[in-house]
Order: sequence, then C-alpha cells, then structure tokens
Amino acid sequence: MTAEARGRDASDVALVGRFDADEAAMLAALARALPADARAGRLGLARRPQRHSRSLIYFVGTGRLGRRRAKWVVKRPDVSSSQQDLSAPASAETEFASLVRLAQHFSPFEGRLRVPRPVALLPEIGAFAMEAIHGRDIPALVHAGTLVNTRRLLAAVGQAAEFLKHLHRIDPRSECLVDPRAKADALLEYGDLVLARYDLALPDELAQTLRAVPARGVRARICRLHGDFAPVNILIDSEGNAVGIDAALDRVGLPEHDLARFLVMLGSERLFIAGERLASVRAVRRRAEATLCRAYYGEADPPLLLELHLVDGLCRRWIRRHVTRLENRPSLRGARRRMVDAHFRRLLDESAERIRRAI
Repeated sequence: MTAEARGRDASDVALVGRFDADEAAMLAALARALPADARAGRLGLARRPQRHSRSLIYFVGTGRLGRRRAKWVVKRPDVSSSQQDLSAPASAETEFASLVRLAQHFSPFEGRLRVPRPVALLPEIGAFAMEAIHGRDIPALVHAGTLVNTRRLLAAVGQAAEFLKHLHRIDPRSECLVDPRAKADALLEYGDLVLARYDLALPDELAQTLRAVPARGVRARICRLHGDFAPVNILIDSEGNAVGIDAALDRVGLPEHDLARFLVMLGSERLFIAGERLASVRAVRRRAEATLCRAYYGEADPPLLLELHLVDGLCRRWIRRHVTRLENRPSLRGARRRMVDAHFRRLLDESAERIRRAI
C-alpha cells in the first residue's frame, strides 16, 4: 500500500453519522482504490445501503451529508446465497472482470447502450466499485399510467433486447443440436417431482401440449449469458440511454435462458399480477413481450425453444413467489396465493397455446 493510499484511509473517509464496521471498511477500501484526481472531497454514503438476497449495495459520494450525490456504487455479492430461479451469484472478481470486458464490448455504441464504467476491484472486502447510474429501471415504467401510454415502456423493452443481442455477440458464434422433446420431458418431470412438492402443478393443457412436442434435432445458438437478465437490471438514464447491470458472463448456454428470465420477471410485475383479469392489462403485457421478441429475433412470435425455457422459468418463479409469500406474509397466504397462482396459471396457459402453434 502506498503512503498516499494509507493517508486516504483516515482523511478521505467521512464517517458522518452512524456507520457500522462493514460500512467503514468499505469506504476505506474505496478510498485506497480511487486515484486522487477522481475525488473532490471526502467519501461518505450518499444513501442507505440496499441489502438484496444476493448482494449488498453501497452508494458512495463526496461532499456534505444531505447534499451528497452518489458517484460510485460498491457491490458485494453474497456467493453463498441461493434461490429457486437463479444460479449462485458470481464472485466480485468474476463480475468485475465481466464488467471490464463489457465496457470495451459496448464502446462502439458511444453510450447509447452501455454498462457502468468499472472503477476498481476491492478484494479485501469481496466487492468491486463501478460508476453510479442515475436513471429508472424498467419496472419503474410498469404502473397504472402505462395502460394509457405504453411508449416509454415499449421503447425501454426494445432497448433491453438490443442490449442483450449485442451482449450475446461477445464471443464468436457457435451452435449445437438441441432436442425440444428432451426439454419438454424435463419440464414434465419437474412438474411431477418439484412443483408437486409445493402443492402446485402444471395446467392440464400445458402438460398435454408438452407431451406432444416432437423429437427432432434443432440447430441452436450457444452464447455467453448475462446470467440475470431481469428488467430491473436495465436502467434508462436521463439521456434515454440503456445501461445494463449485474452481468456475470460466467456461463454459456442458449440465448433463450436470458430472454426467458426477462419475460418471466416482466410478467411478475405487480401491475400484471393484480390486473391479470383485465384485458387492458394483459394487452400491455403481451405488447411488451412481443416487443422484446421482435427486437431480438426480428419477429413477434417467440420460437419453440424460448417458449420451453419460458415455461421452465415460470415454474421456478412460481415456486419462488410461493415460498416467499408463505415466509414473509403468512397471514395473507389465502388471498395472495389465489391471485398469484391464477396469474402464473394464465401465463402457463398462454405458453401452452403458443407451443401448440409452434409445433
């Protein structure tokens, strides 16, 4: 450690207010990592940290408390966390390396599509720092007003698809042979062995449709995956640019893994669950789904492989919502279960209809 870095430990960390040991260690690590010309003032938290199921996020800025605007985000992944609908989080080292690679990959877009600027790996605290992005994520665009004006939501979904399409080109193109029948059989088995454990089941129409999927070899693309391509991980900044966050790039697979994740999480937004009986609400959701497919594939109808991955993602998300609901709000389990279960069954029924058309 340089003398300058040691000096920043004490003088450049603004411990104003109540800080726990982890927050103080984070601020000290960031102070050591930042070059002197990157700061104009002492470091401090710009807002309350966010603790998620998979990570802890700090927002750091300079200046006086109360007027401090976030300049950097420090992310500390919790690699020990697990949930039904996602693989384990990538380490800070892996995600920071991916961020560096993606920043270069998206540089030709000159900001229109991009990732946060990588700042520093902070190995002593199992974290990394990046540029703070000020904007709105896609879920913030899903609200009652969207039923009247869908322009901003659909534009953002189209940008998300364009972002993902370019991310999937980060490695040279490769292909493999996939049998949709095998995927359909795996879904039927998942319904029998896993959904049943939670007193859930595939809708009868969907189960019959999956049994009818023919066995045949299909050429499919293999690519580097985002890993958690949810709507919340696409931010639209003040200039209308799309900024993708939380890409791990630690797995390869079919692009439909990422696309299905986006569709599952979009369809799980509160507006779409609470209003699933209203034709106007369903119409907005379906337009958003079609926009994603059209922007990524060039056509609005999702291919069979996407539908099969969508069913997989919906089942896993259904379990996730089921478990979380019973753990967090057991007093509401009756009413909420009926609403959420009806919504997921409708989504699965819609997938069954599209699969029938595709086969």
